[in-house]
Amino acid sequence: MKTFDHFNPDGEPCPICGKRDGTPAVLIPVDGTEEDGIIQAVQVHVGCLDLRMKRYWEKHQLIYQCIGG
Repeated sequence: MKTFDHFNPDGEPCPICGKRDGTPAVLIPVDGTEEDGIIQAVQVHVGCLDLRMKRYWEKHQLIYQCIGG
């Protein structure tokens, strides 16, 4: 993930909170959009991320976030 000091207010709003405020942001690649080595990404506020990790066995893990209610 590429991080930025400020959210780009000209882009789409954060998919988690729906805002475009200038707090730090990350670009998260979108699965299935890669073409010729370029992948689409969405910007998300760092503060909106609440990542978790599930360990299945010693070397297999999943990092995820549940969104919505």
